[in-house]
Amino acid sequence: MAKVRDNGLGMKLEAELDEILGVDVQKLSAFDGGHEDRKKGKKKYIILAGLAVVVVAAGTVAGVYTIRAQTFKTKFFPGTTINSVDSSNLTPAEVEALIRAKVEEYSLTLSFRGGEQEIIDGKDIDYKYVEGTEVSQLLASQDIMNWYKESQNTREYTVASNTTYDEEKLTAILEGMNAMQDKNQVEPENAYLEYKDGSFEIIDAKEGSQLDREAFTAAVQEAISSGKTDVSAEELDLYAKPAVTEDNEILVKQASDLNSYAAASITYDLPGGEKVLDGDTFVKWLDKDDDGNYTRDDEKFTEKIKEYVAEMAEETDSFGGEMEFKATDGSTVKVKSVDYGWQIDQAKEVEVLKQLIYDGEKTTREPEYTKRMATTDNGGFGDTYIEVNLTKQHMYYYKEGKLIFESDFVSGKMTKDRYTPTGVYLLDYKQRDRTLRGRRYSNGDYSYESHVNYWMPFHGGYGFHDATWRGSFGGSIYVRSGSHGCVNMPLTKAKALYDIIDDEVPIVIFYTHSYTLAAAEPFVDRKEKKEDKKADKKEDDKKEDDEESSSKDKDTSSSKDKEGSSSKDKGNSSSKDKNTSSSKDKGGSSSKDKGSSSKTDTPETPSKEPPKEPSSSQEPPASDGGGEAAPSGEE
Repeated sequence: MAKVRDNGLGMKLEAELDEILGVDVQKLSAFDGGHEDRKKGKKKYIILAGLAVVVVAAGTVAGVYTIRAQTFKTKFFPGTTINSVDSSNLTPAEVEALIRAKVEEYSLTLSFRGGEQEIIDGKDIDYKYVEGTEVSQLLASQDIMNWYKESQNTREYTVASNTTYDEEKLTAILEGMNAMQDKNQVEPENAYLEYKDGSFEIIDAKEGSQLDREAFTAAVQEAISSGKTDVSAEELDLYAKPAVTEDNEILVKQASDLNSYAAASITYDLPGGEKVLDGDTFVKWLDKDDDGNYTRDDEKFTEKIKEYVAEMAEETDSFGGEMEFKATDGSTVKVKSVDYGWQIDQAKEVEVLKQLIYDGEKTTREPEYTKRMATTDNGGFGDTYIEVNLTKQHMYYYKEGKLIFESDFVSGKMTKDRYTPTGVYLLDYKQRDRTLRGRRYSNGDYSYESHVNYWMPFHGGYGFHDATWRGSFGGSIYVRSGSHGCVNMPLTKAKALYDIIDDEVPIVIFYTHSYTLAAAEPFVDRKEKKEDKKADKKEDDKKEDDEESSSKDKDTSSSKDKEGSSSKDKGNSSSKDKNTSSSKDKGGSSSKDKGSSSKTDTPETPSKEPPKEPSSSQEPPASDGGGEAAPSGEE
């Protein structure tokens, strides 16, 4: 048996038939199916009878459906709403009567941000109902033969021609409302970043109360025309919005990035104490616009880092500047740092610091240095240093706070071209058996040539060395018979210093009193003099002898009385000194050296004209006479 296709209408008719017959038609085919003793013919009869009934019932249902459809020629389908009036199964006249009654009681509630509300009464705007054809036209548009399906749906209609109101009165009422006033139009504020308590946080946006008044007026007009009773400016999204809210992806990322910088904290361990660089400073290096947005301009940020490092260097660097030193005699002097002191490598430190900030590091460190002291104690000199007091012509070597060496010496003659320059130095190197030479004449000879056993330069041609040609050291010999700038020492003392000095010990050379310098000695080129070379050599020898002249003159008579010595004896003494130096070089005994020293360390009578007291300036040695060794070294 072929199946009947269910087209929807059949199901509806079947339902109507079930209601009329009071029986489930689908069960007729199974009627009495359980009695096998019934005859097949009787079964067929019953089935045919049932089908006949079904056909008759179907026709009846179709008629009922058609009759029902005719009802909706004058009435609206169930579920129909017109201007907010339930118009189900009502005629146009009944609908208009309800709309009219509703219009006469009409009022519109307006809601604004912050809970503020305003009510417009229909009477205040002459709101009236006017009959028209729109409702009837809606009825005529109904598909009555589809009434069953349409009855299962809802329909809402708005007709605009059935009401009128006074637009000018409405405009006046709206313009008088608080929410519509210019003074109450507060612009929204964007979310922004704020640095507080060491970190950046997002400050929420503010909505404000800036209303799109034109759009709101149009919404009110539309609501009145359609009979709506409520209008919410908030729900209609008629307020100006902030361009950036707290959940803005760019702002959130910016906060994260900036907090990485803010988290960085670099504590510098400096000679003068700690210096902390953290977010409180970083935030000042960023650009901030009027909306509170922070940005990092890498070029500007780097410049700020450079400025910070330069400022730190200005506070820290002592290299090349003056340093205070407390001498053994208790006096405090200021000495220029020539080789020793603090000096930050600004270029390197800028790059290191920038990376530390970008990585958000928290660390304690020293800056990158090009020059540094071994300690910060005792003004940076610590407890190991060599003190050379030019005024007292005495030197001290302290190691770990203990005096391990001291000696008298003779420093440079107090002329502008020969005096010993003050300063803080480090040993350049040390060398045995060195010939020190003066300026070269045009003919190739040198103004002097002196062999020394122990050479310890600390500043170009200036250095410590033995001076076996001298008979005494200390006192005021240096004023008129000083060296060419070097520190002359007894042979044994020079050897002792040579054995213990190294290039990490600061050498502090100073005067404890101010002084004036005599004019530089003129340099007369031998080529210009055109004198015999032998005569020149004798003159040079005479100059060398002048360094010991005061010593030879001071005790001539007493020497004769006590020792019966003569100038010849002194010559032998000088010769003995030279032999001592020579024998030492070859492996001679130290006792011999000491014997020689005892004979040549006789104190010298002070010069008749000691250094003058305070002078306003100290001129540097002339560039052509910087000590026993030529400025460029041995030539």
